[in-house]
Amino acid sequence: MSIRFLIIEAYLHVLAFALIITGLIGLVGYPDVQHLTFHSLVLPLDSSLLLLLLGGLLLSAVYRAGKLLKALMFLLIITVVYGTTRNWLVGEPETNFSFISEFIRVRTAFVITSLISSLAFSWSLESRLTKRRAYFTGVGIILLSSTSLLSDLFWAPEATSLRYDFSSIYVVNFLSILLSISVILLAPRSHQSLSSPGRIPVLAGLLGVMLTCITWYLLSLQTISFINQQSDILLAKVQSSTERALSNRLALIQRMSERWEALGSLPTQAYWQQEAKSYLRDFPNLQWVGVFDSEIQPYWLVGRTDKAAEWLPRFRAEQNQQVWFQQTLASRSTSLSPVFTLPDNPSTYVLLASPLNLPNHPPRLIAAGLSLQGIMRDLIGTDYDQFVLALFQGDQPIYRSALLSNQDLKSRPINDRNIILSNGKSWKLVAYVSNPAAFSTARLLSVLVMAFGLLLSFFLMLSQRLARIATERAKYLQQANKNLQASLESQAFAQALNQRIMEFTMDVLCSFDREGRFLEVSPSCLKLFGYSPEELNGRPYLELVLPEDRDLTIQEAQQLMTGRPTYNFRNRYRHKDGHVIHILWSADWSETDQVLFAVAHDITPLVQNEAFANRQRDILSLISLDRPLTEI
Repeated sequence: MSIRFLIIEAYLHVLAFALIITGLIGLVGYPDVQHLTFHSLVLPLDSSLLLLLLGGLLLSAVYRAGKLLKALMFLLIITVVYGTTRNWLVGEPETNFSFISEFIRVRTAFVITSLISSLAFSWSLESRLTKRRAYFTGVGIILLSSTSLLSDLFWAPEATSLRYDFSSIYVVNFLSILLSISVILLAPRSHQSLSSPGRIPVLAGLLGVMLTCITWYLLSLQTISFINQQSDILLAKVQSSTERALSNRLALIQRMSERWEALGSLPTQAYWQQEAKSYLRDFPNLQWVGVFDSEIQPYWLVGRTDKAAEWLPRFRAEQNQQVWFQQTLASRSTSLSPVFTLPDNPSTYVLLASPLNLPNHPPRLIAAGLSLQGIMRDLIGTDYDQFVLALFQGDQPIYRSALLSNQDLKSRPINDRNIILSNGKSWKLVAYVSNPAAFSTARLLSVLVMAFGLLLSFFLMLSQRLARIATERAKYLQQANKNLQASLESQAFAQALNQRIMEFTMDVLCSFDREGRFLEVSPSCLKLFGYSPEELNGRPYLELVLPEDRDLTIQEAQQLMTGRPTYNFRNRYRHKDGHVIHILWSADWSETDQVLFAVAHDITPLVQNEAFANRQRDILSLISLDRPLTEI
């Protein structure tokens, strides 16, 4: 198996493990969330289910488990149909919530991505996932996921986002991009050659992915904790500052009332004008100061503009304001009115009121109008511009530090605190993330950790796979080495046997080059020719041939080199000690090696016997001249 297929094998396993474990972590961690908001959840339940199904589908496609793939495909199609239908009927997820988790639903873009991926996995099992179809499908998912990721980093239409919540957007898009690559790798030419990686590589990859996903989850929780901690610090600061500021201004109005009650009469109008204007000058967020009778009619009223009394008609028309006014008038303590607005003015205001009871005078209220926008802006400052604060009176938003949609106010809170008012009531102060990019570094860090961990898991599984292959090949080579060793020993034995045979045989095995020089000679040449192999190697054989037989021998050698073998050629050689030897040759020419291979057999006794027989035949022919030789 080539390294390319090993890489594909490791990649598909690691990604499938990542999808499954991430989904399982989301399912396990979901019940532990106490306050379900966008910024308190690492991965919502709907997303966890989809990731779990996608991971199972990928593993089923890799191992070609058709029945399991069809079952998971059925579950995923149900989820996809539910998500797309509900989104189409009631709008995008942020306006409605899931029946499964009672939280934000999956976006249509991610539903489509999951459906396309699952179809590609099914095609790969049926060998219908051609390379072109795989490339187009994978590139399409990559573009969709990349667009979604950029839509969070920069401005882009919300419908393109694959995210479920503030903390999971990067990891969802990251896994979507990896999923698109797996679609390309599952093309038939790649998948047909894949094999089971073995238990140890799978366990190594699974362990690496598990540690990676757990680390990512813990870092995501740390990011959520950091955001909550920062928002809680801001809320605590604003809460205490707001309570202190309201308390101080209520005390200011109360001191004015107590001072006049101590004097026993109202001050002169000039004195009143001077004191009221000093209040407006020293406290910029106070818009007007006045004295009111029981009918909410101004006895004295000083404001920053000549339209200081334009709020009175609307104030008197509201039933809750009348009830508050009469309750405060009858009490002996300062109080804060419900929030109200001015005509054609979205700003919100409250009245700081203290009852004024003077001898021989009807009961009155000293009240000052306080701008909530002004005082909250001063209290919040610009140190926490990554957050948006909203102030609620019940369910009614009465102040926002930046623009937020009504849906954001309902679905994206981070943290909240109650501001206790003097009359026992309270306002709710809620923090939101104003700029998600402000925490993008912390979120990106967790995703980078996941990417790095998955990369290490990939290399870990690949290394274990290569180690397994190396071990298998080492065993194979070890066995092959044993077989080779046995073969070499057998060959050595056969060679030794052949050498013994050549040493003790009476025939001489030899070879000659084209010029007729000995190349190799068997040891038996010492017995036949009287020369050792070392003496003959490189020596022309014609030097041993008797001069009378040399021409005939040369002719025979030339005929041999034309390709005609010989089996009964005879000539005579001169032994080293001088006597003549009769040799019978069997020889053949190797055109490939340009070598003449020959076997020399000593037929001297045979020639002698033949000569003796010829002599006896000649003697008998002399004795019987009158009869034919064939009849003797």
